[in-house]
Amino acid sequence: MLVYDPYYDVQGVSNSSLKHINPREGGSPFKFKEHWDKKAEPLRTSSLEFGNLLHLAVLEPHLCHYEVDKTNTPDKIRDILKGMYDGIKASTDLANVVTGEAERIGPLEDYVYAIIGACNNHSYGSTWKDETRIGKVMSQGNSYWNLLRNTDTFIITQDQCDLLKRCLESIHSSPQAVKYLINMTDADGTFYNELEVHWEEPLFAFPFKAKIDRLYVSEKYKTYRVIDLKTTAKTLGQFHESFDKYRYARQVAFYNWAAEKYLQQQGYEGYAPENPLICAVETKGQNRVGIYGVTDETISAGHAEISDLLYRLNHHFKTNRWLNELETDKEEIFWL
Repeated sequence: MLVYDPYYDVQGVSNSSLKHINPREGGSPFKFKEHWDKKAEPLRTSSLEFGNLLHLAVLEPHLCHYEVDKTNTPDKIRDILKGMYDGIKASTDLANVVTGEAERIGPLEDYVYAIIGACNNHSYGSTWKDETRIGKVMSQGNSYWNLLRNTDTFIITQDQCDLLKRCLESIHSSPQAVKYLINMTDADGTFYNELEVHWEEPLFAFPFKAKIDRLYVSEKYKTYRVIDLKTTAKTLGQFHESFDKYRYARQVAFYNWAAEKYLQQQGYEGYAPENPLICAVETKGQNRVGIYGVTDETISAGHAEISDLLYRLNHHFKTNRWLNELETDKEEIFWL
């Protein structure tokens, strides 16, 4: 995450967590338990990072304060130093809380042993001598390290900055995108951006949570609509492939469920859902914007998948057995 968000510290089953239990996505009870116990390494990719950046710029612009890295640091060295910096900063922040002091992170030469560990973590120069690896990192990464330790905002690359500007230009030049993503005032209702919802269900042995990109509630017509912002590396004509691959039907259905719970918590009664919308932005090519409506049939399929995965998950929470799949977590003989 580019900006710390306490939402991710709160335990709860979310749509994204369901992939860890879903066999069709390579999930398993063991993988879900690792995720639940916060032992699994979080997934970090350049596409996820840019998606986070665009979400901030569009939905939470007050948080989108960044500095552009112009040091020309090689990508591998940047990754090594960023991981190393995050670890050192976490330790330093904890020490500052304990001691009540405000110690700052020092120059790169103060962390020679940490450089070796970071190189090992990134499999950088595994056949080189330690002094060679240290020399490479210090000579090529010193400017970037100083940028990390001397700025109070998050840092993006020049390529990310250029892409962000192109995507924002496309969004702002599309009347529909402006209507569904940018406008915050509407005579008939209210928009909520990055809406957190937390709830419990009596049938399940775990809490739930969701963070909806954008929710529109029409007090006049007593309706609500989930609006989701997506980035896609495919063309808009191929977006259906991404929709299927990343199981967006399940995600939209989960967000609809969360929106319903939020309205109940706020005392709204008799509100009907409108078909959710996905606003997709190309991260390659012309960076076009496309608006996609999600049909009732697709949402029903998403709800069916949610029900199946929650049934699996409930079994493992209630039995506290996390080794075998639901189908084999019984003392039975399976005939082939």
